Amino acid sequence: MGATSESTAHLVLESPSYPERLLEGLRSCRGQGWMCDALLMARGVSFPAHRLVLASASSYCRSFFSRPPTLNDVSSYIRKSSSSSSYSSSINSSIHSSSSQTSAPSQASTTLPSSPSPTTTLLQPPPSPINNEQITIMEIHGVTPVGLERVLDFIYSGRMRLSMDEMEDILTASNSLLMRDAVKLCLQYLGANLRRDNCAAVLALAHRFGASELRRRAVRLVARNLRGAMECGRSRAHLLRVDVRTMQELLAHGGGCGASETELLHMATAWLRAEPDVSSTSSSSSSSSSSTSSSSSSSSTSSSSSPSRMEIHAADLLDCVRFALVAPSELRELLSRVPAMSRDTRCRDHLQEALRYHGRPYAQPLLQSPSTSPRGARLNVLALGGRSGDNGVRGEVWASQVQEEIVDDDDDGGGDDDDGGGGGGDGGAGGLRGGHRRATWRKLCDTPVPVYNHCAVPLGGFVFVLGGQHRFDPQGTSATNQVFRLDPRSCSWLEVAPMRERRTRFVACALNGTILAVAGRNLLGEASSSAERYSPATNAWEALRPLAWPLADHAGALHRGTLFVSGGYSGGRVLGDVTSYIPRLGQWLGHRPLCRPRCEHAMASTGELVYCLGGRALDEAGTWVSVLEVESYSAGSDQWSVLQAPRLERCQFGAAVTRPGRVLVLGGGSLTGLRKEASVVALDGLRTGRGEEEEEERAAAVVQAEEPLPLPLVDHACCLVELAPGHRDRFAGGPMKDRNAALLNGDE
Repeated sequence: MGATSESTAHLVLESPSYPERLLEGLRSCRGQGWMCDALLMARGVSFPAHRLVLASASSYCRSFFSRPPTLNDVSSYIRKSSSSSSYSSSINSSIHSSSSQTSAPSQASTTLPSSPSPTTTLLQPPPSPINNEQITIMEIHGVTPVGLERVLDFIYSGRMRLSMDEMEDILTASNSLLMRDAVKLCLQYLGANLRRDNCAAVLALAHRFGASELRRRAVRLVARNLRGAMECGRSRAHLLRVDVRTMQELLAHGGGCGASETELLHMATAWLRAEPDVSSTSSSSSSSSSSTSSSSSSSSTSSSSSPSRMEIHAADLLDCVRFALVAPSELRELLSRVPAMSRDTRCRDHLQEALRYHGRPYAQPLLQSPSTSPRGARLNVLALGGRSGDNGVRGEVWASQVQEEIVDDDDDGGGDDDDGGGGGGDGGAGGLRGGHRRATWRKLCDTPVPVYNHCAVPLGGFVFVLGGQHRFDPQGTSATNQVFRLDPRSCSWLEVAPMRERRTRFVACALNGTILAVAGRNLLGEASSSAERYSPATNAWEALRPLAWPLADHAGALHRGTLFVSGGYSGGRVLGDVTSYIPRLGQWLGHRPLCRPRCEHAMASTGELVYCLGGRALDEAGTWVSVLEVESYSAGSDQWSVLQAPRLERCQFGAAVTRPGRVLVLGGGSLTGLRKEASVVALDGLRTGRGEEEEEERAAAVVQAEEPLPLPLVDHACCLVELAPGHRDRFAGGPMKDRNAALLNGDE
């Protein structure tokens, strides 16, 4: 007698055509005026609708219908009407006269004879197609009938008819009714139809309705238009079409078109000097009668005495320009061409601050601020110099952008310059919120002289290249003490004070706004124990307390304000000693030695741990062998630990920390294959020692292949530095300087 499971089974089936049929029925009811209990009004034009439908589609309407009526409502009001014959006839006429209307608003709309009184009245209704106890009248201020009609059509159909001519009306109505889906469709349409001829209008809408991504795209296009017009000498017409708000947006975001700060400054000053042409008004005034002429003359005098663009907007616009990124010669020339800039206090302050910055070239790493940083800069890995497969000494500077996988809202793309270490010539590597996706390498510039066995140290947005050798010499007897500073903003080099001693195969890093250089081989090819420190403020080196033993081919890393040095080669032995420099005391402090002595390796600081990677050592037979083990060091416990994985067979390579727990290993030599490598690998998932929970969740470190270097390299230097998308800012002015001369002189 029991029923089978099949007889009691329940199935849930869905009709794909039902939603459309339901909307079709609602549209039919609205078109015929059946059960319409709401009347939306825009500028005297009314649109019947259903409160339930409006409340379901619009959170604004839902909130409006659910609250009690108030007489002080500034955006709309409720009029409860029961039997006004004129009101009923107006609704009926809006339904039956829709076929005779040929322009918007179309169906279900009418123009009321007069605005209803804000006084609420209750009357008895006669039987009519709109036969409800209450009819709610909603007046939407600030919207047009066309915009409101398009939104209502969307509510009843799920489709929206869009055009650029009506876009502002539709967006305003959609936003007023809090119709997110409608706003999203409008922004999608604007993004798909963004062009050179409408980018300024789209930018204004994007700014008004908070569409950040659309705003960035529109700013880039406006900037390209203006930049191209200025290069072609036809910028005046474009400048007159750009309003001050758009110009501020363009300058605040740097245009996004690869324009240098010099070009942005030219755009700003050209816009400030571009005044509307009033010559036609003057000529028509001169041909009038004497009375009209005197009237026009007084009007012209009043017009000529009105403030100019320069007087009104100069300070606000030029606040957006980073004057320190413009060459001092360009600043002085611009000041002579546009003397009005010197009369504005804020403009004059910007100019003087920039000239003071340029007046202290050696101290610039200590004078960095947002006004000296390139716009849109992103962290890049640099590989500088080195020795190639044929032992040729190289001078290329290669760059690869660190691509963020996790981007915070306040992410500035990089960490503190002093957070990195320099091991085996690999410079420093700061921390970064984010990860590293596969990215291509591109040539940034060349070093002043080909070099290898050197160090690269980032400090204050600059990169210092120290020591090394300019020609291939296995004995290391050709060390140099030269120091060059790379300005990544302009790809220009400045030679600073040389080190007190010649050094190769040494360690250098940035610490507290200075640069430390430690040990290495000297001009005689002998290991040295000396240390020295460079101060950009004085452009001078000073000697520090030396190490307790001579050392070369060692590695170093900055960890929590302390420079750690490990391993190395001295007196025919590979060492495992570890020492640290305490800047507060000016002393070297010994630590527990490495588990595996090594040289020509690298160190990396990530989180609370310091890692030793790669390198080589001598076995009992005096043969060079690779050190495969990766070791981690905890400063709190003064303890080294050997990781079971990963294992790295590299020496004479570069390393950089792109984020906590992730270290890039670039190039280097392989003893197994007796070859130089171009490959780049990432050791990911390294423990950072930042808590037991994190360490338990962190999987074993893995080795991931990255985009290889353009050529095999050993004894090169690596570091992290922020680069602007276009890599360079034309300090000398570039072609824009000549093309805008006529405009800046007022000749155009």
